[in-house]
Amino acid sequence: MAYATLWGLIAGMAGTGLGAFLGGALGKRIIRSLAFLLSAAAGVMLVVVFLDLVPEALEDGGFWAGMGGLSIGMLLMLLLERRLPHAHPQDPAISASFVRMGILLALGIGLHNLPEGIAVGAGFAASEQLGRNIVLVIGIHNIPEGIAMACPMVAGGLRTRKIVLAGLLAGAPVGLGAAAGYWFGNVSEAFLAFALALAAGAMLYITCAEMLPAARNASKDGGHVYGLLVGVGLGLLLTMLPH
Repeated sequence: MAYATLWGLIAGMAGTGLGAFLGGALGKRIIRSLAFLLSAAAGVMLVVVFLDLVPEALEDGGFWAGMGGLSIGMLLMLLLERRLPHAHPQDPAISASFVRMGILLALGIGLHNLPEGIAVGAGFAASEQLGRNIVLVIGIHNIPEGIAMACPMVAGGLRTRKIVLAGLLAGAPVGLGAAAGYWFGNVSEAFLAFALALAAGAMLYITCAEMLPAARNASKDGGHVYGLLVGVGLGLLLTMLPH
């Protein structure tokens, strides 16, 4: 469990922290690359969901465990999306208190990161290689999250080191989720299947409801298409690695 938790912390804190640093240091200049980065991360996530997580869940638990976990994962993310403040990289900062907006977004990202951590833990419960693949996917996905969180903080005059600290704290809950996902995944094969499917549902919602629309809105020169192709290619390479 400690091993999975450590990798969860790395996935969350490194990705969100790096994004916060880029957003704080480069400001609006980094926005030009967001469409490519978002769609590339989405491409990797889609491949991992449908060629790794879902087949593993179906093999271990059958259709109902797989479909049940997938459905609950998507509905959980829908609930979080509606109830919590969240960062969308294409949204303009339109608030009188930019720093307060950034803090609220950091809190929202932190809570959204719990299901992502479950994906990391469940992946390690299935196999070390699958766990590492998910760590890479979550880390890439968290970079634009950190950038989006940093933008209002930059507008509010917050220094880069404080923005990075906020990004690191927002990514830390991935470690907690990873511990929970690993524990559930080791209870039984049925629990492992459910945890994997739950993680797949959460990742599928993030990809289709957030990342791809945001990439399309941010793209002006087809960067979202190029990014998606690169992401799918990288995802296919990851799935070819032995588990």
